[in-house]
This record gives sequence, structure tokens and C-alpha cells, in this order.
Amino acid sequence: MRQPRPISFIFIASGAAIAATLCVTPCFAGDLTAELGGPKGPVRVAGSVDAAPGTEVAVVLALEEGGGSIETRVKIGSGGRVEATLGPFRRRLVTGTYIASVNPPGEAELGRARVVVGDADQAAAVRAAAARGLARMLEWERRAFTALQQRARFVRAVAAIDGVDPGTVVPPALEELAALRAGLGKSLLLEARRGLRDIRTSAPIRPHAAAEAAVARIPEAIEDSASAERVFLEALASGKTPEPRAADSARENVLALVRDARTGLGLSGDAPEGALADARGVDLDAWSSLDLARVERGSTDGARFRGETTGFSLEAPDGWRFGASQSRHDVRVLLTPTDAAAAGCWAYVEVREVTLPPKATGKALLDALARAAEVTAWERWTSYRRRSGRALTVPDDAMPDGNRAAYDLAFTAEVPRGEEGRVTYGGRARLLLSRDRRRALAVVVLGPQDRVAAIEEDAEAIVRSFRLHD
Repeated sequence: MRQPRPISFIFIASGAAIAATLCVTPCFAGDLTAELGGPKGPVRVAGSVDAAPGTEVAVVLALEEGGGSIETRVKIGSGGRVEATLGPFRRRLVTGTYIASVNPPGEAELGRARVVVGDADQAAAVRAAAARGLARMLEWERRAFTALQQRARFVRAVAAIDGVDPGTVVPPALEELAALRAGLGKSLLLEARRGLRDIRTSAPIRPHAAAEAAVARIPEAIEDSASAERVFLEALASGKTPEPRAADSARENVLALVRDARTGLGLSGDAPEGALADARGVDLDAWSSLDLARVERGSTDGARFRGETTGFSLEAPDGWRFGASQSRHDVRVLLTPTDAAAAGCWAYVEVREVTLPPKATGKALLDALARAAEVTAWERWTSYRRRSGRALTVPDDAMPDGNRAAYDLAFTAEVPRGEEGRVTYGGRARLLLSRDRRRALAVVVLGPQDRVAAIEEDAEAIVRSFRLHD
């Protein structure tokens, strides 16, 4: 077999001459060459292969190491001659090594030629950047999936408590689940789809083709999973004992696609690794987690409640009592006042996911938490408006430096209230950052604008009593 023949050439890009090298490698019985006409192609493939004239073959241009491909079909000419042109393309070919091959349908490859685009030493960086882009799409999808799954499974757990009537608790929970799906769930999946569209239009052939294909299928699988959970809960509300197989299978379909995406990105274990070490979207444990689907178990010591499931505590002022959420997985405990003057006011502890720079400390960490707090508030509330916000640290002996990052927030937002429709409420919140920096637990105190002044002192006491135990 003949040795590979390197071909040097010059093409012009952005007004500058750029040198590149095409390594053309004949193999099998074929004798092929491939020439690149410029950064956007075309790629011209020509040579002779061992095939009869008139045979239809696919000429494929594929990016090595699991990248995508494009192809065109041509017929073999006399003497086994094959010629094909792929491109030109609307976008540049990404840096990397490509294989141009001739493939008869259902038969062994007849020949191939290698094409190196750009600096081969930069190919790894290009692949890593593409992997991070897909990981971001997976994170949008993960947030949608886990929010919908934890909410549905939490309602199941509440309905299974002795003495609880599913026909009473499930219908209103279904309404809230539908609102979550149509609101936050839809917006997160829309972001993922938009991001994937941008990736797909960025280059004609891209790295990590299998991962990209799996990421593209996940939103529909999440929708199917949400629908299966709804069907299960509707049956539960009607007094039936539904079979969980369909919902469990739909959930597993999503996780199977996530595994496919991770494999396509070159990940082997369940945890993120390498260039994606900080990417929660590829963390299989984060996808699988149902920790908030459990009903909060806790104990009361005088006026102080300690949530053992999630790890927090706070005190109820005189005239306030603790209660349990029956529809929202992220709300771990409720407080309501008994004084008629404070009717319509309440407080609760809520779990919020945050994404912060993994190595940030000091002011950088507090600034990042402040930004995350604003984002989660905007996602949570209709017509959210910040009145004031302040990043701070609160003393906490459990933290290595004796302080825990926190954020205090005062805001207004619209809250649905029966036949009155949406009513403007005033709110006060304090977020405390968890040790692993993946969550912030918030205590929130709310009241109608015309009554919130009546609970101002109690709100301050509730906020100041809030602690994490993680």
C-alpha cells in the first residue's frame, strides 16, 4: 500500500492567508484524495475504487472521534472512478481531523482520505468547548426534569400518608404541577432547544454527534414523563390504586438518554469529570435525585422547628404555627399567623437551586449568590420587583470560617388569591447557601400590601432565627 501523501495548500480567511495541511491517506483498495477549497469548503473527493461502473455509493465526510458527518450520493464512473463535492457550507468547518470515505450501501468501505482542518493541536480545545456547550443544554433539561419529577413524586408521598385523602390533596396539587410545567418547565426546555439550535447552526459538522442527538431527544422524553406522572396522579385522585410502571418507565427513558449523552461526551462514571467536572448537567446523581420528593420530617423544641430531611431550623413567633406543604416539594415547612389582623400572611422555607463559580470566595462568592438570588426570585414570582437586596454573612459555627454566605431580599410580587385574582404582596426573604453550594434555602415571609406592616416585627424574628444544619 502506498504511504500517505501530505498536501500543503493556502486558503484565504478573513483577509489573511492561513496555511493548513491535508493528509490524504489511501486505504483498502481505494486510491482517494480530498482537497479543501477554503474554511467553508467545498471538500472535493476524487480517486479510484474497486467497484463496478454505475454502482451508487455514499461519499461521507465525518469528523473523527465521534463527530458528526454529512454525505452525498454519486455513481461510480468507468474504471472505478469516483468524484464528489461536499459543500460549500454556510459556516466554517470546525478545527479537527475529518475522514472522507466511499461507502456502498450495506458493504465494506471502499476507500478513505484524511483531511486535517486548522491546527490539529487545537482540536482538543474545540472538542472541549463543544462538550461544555452540550453540558449547558443538559443543565437546562436537568432543571426542568428534576423540578417536575420531584413535584410529582412529592405529591405521591403526601397522598400515601396515613389519614390523608388523595381525593382532597391531589387535585389542587395537580393544578400547581400543571402551572409548574407550563411555566418554569416550559421555559427551561425552551432555553435548551434554543441553545441546541444555536449549536446546530454553528457548523456543518460538529463534535460529539451521539451526545448531541441524545440531548435533542431529551425534551420530548421529559414531556412524556410529565404526562405519565399526571396520568398516575389523576388516577390516584379518583380513588384508584394506579400502576406506577408507565411513569417509572417514562422516567427511565429520560435517564437512559442522559446516559447516552454522557457516553457521547466521553464520560464513564456517574459523576462529572475532566473539562466537565463542574457541569451539573452531566451529573447522573443530580438527574436521578428525588431527595425533595420526601415529606419533611422534623421535630419541635418549644417554638423552634428543626427539619431533619432537608437540614434547617427556625422559630415561630408568638401567634404563629407550623404546618406542612401538601403540594410543593420545594416548600419544606409553612408558618401561618393566628391573629386575624395578619390574615392572608404566611411564611415558609423553600429550597432553591443555585449555580455559583466553584472556587469563588469572599466578595466574589457573595456577589454570585446575590445574582443567583435575583434569578431564582424572578423565576419564582409573577411581576417580581426588588425593593432592596443585601449580600452578607451570618455567624455559623458549622462553617470552616465560622460564617455562612447569605442574601437578604425585600420585594413585591403578584400572588393568586381566589376570586380576587392576583394581588400584590410584600415579601421579605433570607437565603442561606448550603455547604456544597448547589442549593440555597430561603425563608420567605409574605403578606398583602395592606397587612404586611402588621407582621413586620414577626417577619424580622423569623428571618433572624433561620439556620441550616448541613
